[in-house]
Amino acid sequence: MSLPRIRKDFKSIGRTTPNAIEFIDFDGKGYWVPRSICTLIKEKRDMVIATLAAFKFEEITGVEVEPLTTTFASLGGEVLPHHRTNCPIIDSKTTTYKPGQLRCIESAIKSRYMALLCDAGTGKTFMSCTVAYSRWRSGLVQNIVVLCPSSLQEQWKELSKEYFPDIEIDVFSIHSASYEKSLERIKDAYRNKAGVTQLIVDESHLCKNQSAKRSRNIEKSFNADYCMVLTGFPIERNAGDLFYQFGIMSREILGFENYGQFQKSFLLLGGDDGEQVVAYQNTKELAARINPYIVRLTKKEVEPNLPEKHYHEIYFDMSENQMKAYQAINGLIASYGFLPKNKQYQLGTFSQKLASGYTPTDEEINAVFGNLGKLGEGADNVARIGAVSFDANNNRIKALQNLLSDKPHQFIIWCNYTDEIHAIAELLPNAGIINGERDLKQRDKLINDFKEGELQYIIISIAINEGFNLQCCYNEVFYSDNYSRTKAENAADRCHRIGQDRTVNIYKLIARNSLDERIKKVRERKTKICNIFNENND
Repeated sequence: MSLPRIRKDFKSIGRTTPNAIEFIDFDGKGYWVPRSICTLIKEKRDMVIATLAAFKFEEITGVEVEPLTTTFASLGGEVLPHHRTNCPIIDSKTTTYKPGQLRCIESAIKSRYMALLCDAGTGKTFMSCTVAYSRWRSGLVQNIVVLCPSSLQEQWKELSKEYFPDIEIDVFSIHSASYEKSLERIKDAYRNKAGVTQLIVDESHLCKNQSAKRSRNIEKSFNADYCMVLTGFPIERNAGDLFYQFGIMSREILGFENYGQFQKSFLLLGGDDGEQVVAYQNTKELAARINPYIVRLTKKEVEPNLPEKHYHEIYFDMSENQMKAYQAINGLIASYGFLPKNKQYQLGTFSQKLASGYTPTDEEINAVFGNLGKLGEGADNVARIGAVSFDANNNRIKALQNLLSDKPHQFIIWCNYTDEIHAIAELLPNAGIINGERDLKQRDKLINDFKEGELQYIIISIAINEGFNLQCCYNEVFYSDNYSRTKAENAADRCHRIGQDRTVNIYKLIARNSLDERIKKVRERKTKICNIFNENND
């Protein structure tokens, strides 16, 4: 597999020629590197930052470069001695264990810390409840605390009582773990608990970002002697996503006190700005540290006869004005060469909105792109894109109409933007809406109506992708999509989970020559990167 250029820091530049650069390393040794295989990013005081082709990086540093698709599966390692623990497993008297679940429980109960990195629908809630309840009844822990998305709070309370009627748990929203007042209330309630606590962090991938307040607050504020993290999608971008998820359990697992140390040991940086993770090093060492703390269970292991899910792509063309604005964005990016990240995000959002059916007038296009001067002026103009409105008669919605016209079945329709949701609801009278405007009671009623067949369609914001069990349906449409593999796969698995008895068909609407096609390619690349815990990752 070809690797992108990898960042290397040098002390200085010695000499240059039209075809090569002599880099002086910190030990005084010089390296002549052809310009064709290196890029000079920037020069700092007493340091030069460049990116080199992988083979040249290995030659200079002696570091073996490993691709992002390197598998971390089955590479040995043992739980640290003082993390080992055990107690009898107390089975649920109300719920039957499925194949593979008891094996995972037996592994999880032997360590104070465990990551249940299991597919959606395999029973992470059930398995973690069994471990926590067994420890509680055995006297190892006196408290069971769950941190989860707010949309899952009631589900946790109901399911835990269903599995173990006498269980006692406290459920807090993971979304509240910010610098808001609610965090202080949760922290106070947590600190006031007497005795040993079993902590369960559900959807732990929400804590993967080392720069997010949520990640830092949960790790710092909710230390526990026993901890499990649960997710089906531990990796979104690269192995750096694992740092805080394992740090929530114990920094001893990874062996580093901060992300910078972890990054220097295992992640190699590169890309246009030298700050992107482009490859790994020392993956066997990292795997040996984390694999003893991982439980894996796939849907196929739990239900070998689970029907497949098939993806279908439906292409359409943007309107003339959408394409004109889209080309203007590309022209803007090309003319500046480099834009700050906040402006890249602005332009990316605008591009996606255009591809999703937002149609600017000529006046709006001119207002945004017509008088670009310096970058600052251009950024000010780009900030005015809020005036662009959604056209309910666009080609994307026509593609959806054509798809649904000859299919009398139930459909789940996933969307990114509120205007899309309401426009589709007007088009489909027998539809329910689930987005941030609905409270939990309204949401649960709509889900039940859909399950009972009283609604043919349910339209859901892709941001709300956890906690639904919708095996009654086997057709899904991504009206619009985004770069997050986690959100998309989590959404698709609302139907494709244990209990489904039909092949699940997932349709994606894609605007030609648009960001949709780029998202498709990025997601395909992410899928390969994110499968590092699979045995056969090629």
